[in-house]
Amino acid sequence: MGFEQFRKATADSIKAVSKKDRPEKLDEIQRTEEYWKARSEKLKAVVQPTELSEDRISLHWKIKSVYHGTDTAGINVLNFAEESTIGNHAVYFTIDPALAMGYAKLRGKERKTGQSHLYEATLRDTNLLNWAEQETVKKLGKEFGDYCFTAWEELGTLEYKDFSQKHGLWGHVEKRTALYALKKIIEICDHPDKLNGGNIKTISQGVMGIFFEKFVKDKGYDGVITIEGGDDQEFTAKSGISVVLFNREKILSHRAIDITPERNLRS
Repeated sequence: MGFEQFRKATADSIKAVSKKDRPEKLDEIQRTEEYWKARSEKLKAVVQPTELSEDRISLHWKIKSVYHGTDTAGINVLNFAEESTIGNHAVYFTIDPALAMGYAKLRGKERKTGQSHLYEATLRDTNLLNWAEQETVKKLGKEFGDYCFTAWEELGTLEYKDFSQKHGLWGHVEKRTALYALKKIIEICDHPDKLNGGNIKTISQGVMGIFFEKFVKDKGYDGVITIEGGDDQEFTAKSGISVVLFNREKILSHRAIDITPERNLRS
């Protein structure tokens, strides 16, 4: 069902109840995946187009609604995740509200809170590298491998203190750890078949993530898109596009929607 059809059906269902019950009815509708799917499709088609570069390596959003699912209520500021799996400091979103809702339910189950909250954020003037398509991942993987090989050569010539400062390494990261991270990145990037949109975590987490994020920022980008999901058969079985944002200044605003199942609210 398209957005206009869904909006008409929604309006009809709201009109069918008494005025005092309408706010509750609207709240019920906004807890459904159908509402958010229809809304995101409308925004994408009409006012939030994606501008892809000719080679599809990068994309630009003048304005874009993205989504984050969690069991945590009342988040006033969307901070970097406590543990980044892609890059060093990142805020994680998806362009698919249904997938974000799945993660919200999954987190509530994992942490035994029973709570689910969807956050809709608006990004502005955002430039991202496309790590979500096999062909672009091959190209970017080679470029990142070359970038890390240059860093590996620098590690042999610069004083480690200077090298560490240049690349933003944490104070406790030893030289041998940085060397191992660079070596692992280079080895994986030398075999493009080992990379795709769903497993770039193999070259972008931990100390490797520090080099990954710097690579992205050095190229002038605010973050990346990649593939997320498929890790839980009940809540996130279907994968989708994940937005990994390194530049929080691109978040124009956000709002929270409580999507906790009503049976949990009553318990």
